Amino acid sequence: TYMIAQYLIVYGTIERKLVVTKTEI
Repeated sequence: TYMIAQYLIVYGTIERKLVVTKTEI
């Protein structure tokens, strides 16, 4: 369960960065 939670956090962080990049472009 801990690994899944950590994966979701990392995935969420990457997704946020992608969204910010798209917004900047």
